Amino acid sequence: MELDLCIKGRRSVRAYTDEPVSKEQMQAVLEAGTWAPTGMAREPWTFIIIENKQLIKLVSDETKTLV
Repeated sequence: MELDLCIKGRRSVRAYTDEPVSKEQMQAVLEAGTWAPTGMAREPWTFIIIENKQLIKLVSDETKTLV
């Protein structure tokens, strides 16, 4: 895909399901994230995977109060 088509065709999707994400899919997303450019190649990543639904809701609710 050409870059301009990729950028112009980008959409946010917020129609989530309860279907769990496989370990393989999670690994693919994390690997893709490590390839993202960083300032001065510092690579300051910290990835945290939360699978507990109650904790996900708590983090989501608390994050919304910060905006």
